[in-house]
Amino acid sequence: MPRRPGGDRRDLRRPAVVDLRRPIWVLPLAAMLGLASVGLARAQEAAAPPAALSPATASVPAQNPRAGAGIYTLNQDQLYKLSAFGKRVQRQLLIRRKALKAENSTLESGLKAEEQHLTDIRKTTSPVDFRKLADAFDAKVQKIRKDQAIKSNALDSWAANERSRFFKLAYPILLKMAAELNAVAVLDERMTLISSRDISLTARAIQRINAELGDGAKDKAGKKHTP
Repeated sequence: MPRRPGGDRRDLRRPAVVDLRRPIWVLPLAAMLGLASVGLARAQEAAAPPAALSPATASVPAQNPRAGAGIYTLNQDQLYKLSAFGKRVQRQLLIRRKALKAENSTLESGLKAEEQHLTDIRKTTSPVDFRKLADAFDAKVQKIRKDQAIKSNALDSWAANERSRFFKLAYPILLKMAAELNAVAVLDERMTLISSRDISLTARAIQRINAELGDGAKDKAGKKHTP
């Protein structure tokens, strides 16, 4: 008997973190400290926004430090998931996955009925005719399985692309925040052993990004981003 049809319901895969040779903060922060080799505007043009911020810690030479310069931390997962943008993506993804699950259940019920019909007529059908019916049924099952898997994979790709779009849009906002705070370095919270909550930029960054990007359902050109 054919295997139970249905779409691929794997958990949403997190996009791979890009390990840049020039971490997100290195060039802009070097510019803030007055290094002649790179200016802030040039750094923003040269550094391509990553799909997610590099987990590597950023550091700059201690020469000529500016007064009040500090070190901050950022939780990238929370930044995305707790932002209006991330919540919108998760909400839309959940709705579409529920719809796909319901569709799979309907298709499964129909296939079970057809399978039972084949079982019922097997004794009264010639081997040649039954083989034709069985092969046709098997081809139908395989097509449905493939079609539903394509739909599930398309949802995964959409969610991954939306995450990449979020960090691409958030990149200049975070750079601006770092400049305003005179940050010497912004570290991934996962890379710190002990730190104070006072140095976390996550909550402030979420508020700032929400204010400037909203939920990201539409881009500046008016294009809707839906699964």
